[in-house]
Amino acid sequence: ESWVKKNPEVRTFIYRTGPRGYHDWGINAAWNLAHHSQGLRALYYDWPDAALTAGRETVAYGTWDPASNKLTIQTHSPR
Repeated sequence: ESWVKKNPEVRTFIYRTGPRGYHDWGINAAWNLAHHSQGLRALYYDWPDAALTAGRETVAYGTWDPASNKLTIQTHSPR
């Protein structure tokens, strides 16, 4: 949630991995909860929409590390 407070304008999350047992809808819900919002998108990196979105807007790109139970988020601008 602290990342969201520092980057409130980034509304789309693209993820490569997530916590064990999380489905895409769970990651999407967590992203929306962190923003205290609804209707934001969390997209798996290999989905066609992810590449299209990353080409149009600044996105948060996240990777989950299961060994440390930690999420790393980087901001990526359109290319």
